[in-house]
Amino acid sequence: MNEYPPQDNQPPQEPQRPFNEWPQQQYPQQPLLPQQDFPSQPGVPPYPNYQPQPGQYPYHQPPRQEPLPPVPPTQTSPKKKHGPVFWVLLTLGIVLVIGLCSATMNAASHPSTNTTANEQATPTEAPTDTPAPTDTPAPTDTPVPTISPAQTEKLYKALTTSTTVDKLDKDGNNDKGKDVSFTCKILKFVKDDSGNTAGANVESPDTYSSAIVQISFPDGTDLSQLNEGDIVKVWGNDGGVFSGTNAFGGTVQEVGVGTLYLTDQTTNYQTH
Repeated sequence: MNEYPPQDNQPPQEPQRPFNEWPQQQYPQQPLLPQQDFPSQPGVPPYPNYQPQPGQYPYHQPPRQEPLPPVPPTQTSPKKKHGPVFWVLLTLGIVLVIGLCSATMNAASHPSTNTTANEQATPTEAPTDTPAPTDTPAPTDTPVPTISPAQTEKLYKALTTSTTVDKLDKDGNNDKGKDVSFTCKILKFVKDDSGNTAGANVESPDTYSSAIVQISFPDGTDLSQLNEGDIVKVWGNDGGVFSGTNAFGGTVQEVGVGTLYLTDQTTNYQTH
């Protein structure tokens, strides 16, 4: 039982308070409802002279609730749109992370199969058929160009060094081994150990020096075509100094020339 009944019919009201979070907005205060008179009940005196009887409860008017002020809408910043490059990079990053995780898991679960897998991945070259050996043609001798004797004689004569009897006698062994050509005069025929005429001592045809050189005759020389005092042209090899016996039995040292070709300019005879 309420020991302190309200003094009037108006229920107590709470004072209107401003909304602190949004001071810039003020909301109009709702008007109070008009006071209502409630009919008296039998045996109950009219309010406020009513005094509750023992065992009875006084009538209370429910308090009036003030409506809450509307909450202003929350302003949200506009979402930033991402371009296609962002999504491509994001997708690549996700794929890379998934690939790394998968590779790590595979390596952890199969540590000893990497080498085998690499070896199996290497393709093995298929064996190729070995070509059957073919018969190698036997090498043929390169044909040697044939040179006529006349061509050989002409070529040799062109390669000789022109000199004189005086120079051959003076140089001695200095010109040994050289192919030389010179003009001389038959001074005296000489014989070999068998007594056959094999050559002649010759001298310079146009000087009065005492230089003498001995020449040999080529094989097949027709001695009947040669005479003492004839002027001959000689092509041959310088054999250097040798010792011999002159017509008086004395030992002499002369330069010997092995003759290959000879032309008697007096009789026009020539060897081949």
